[in-house]
Amino acid sequence: MDQCEFLDICYFAKNVKDNEQKEAYCDSNSLRCARFMIYKGVGEDKVPNDLQPNEKMKAYEILAEN
Repeated sequence: MDQCEFLDICYFAKNVKDNEQKEAYCDSNSLRCARFMIYKGVGEDKVPNDLQPNEKMKAYEILAEN
């Protein structure tokens, strides 16, 4: 898979200091990313800035609420 389609607007992608995380979530397999799930499911305005890509349970909660 190519880079995440939300790379340009994602707070995490713009501010991440850990290149391993960016490569794992932003540059290769965005389908595993909790932020990507919310962007796709309910929109950009529902993605908390502090949400980490590996916080899928929190993402499921946000998706369920919306």
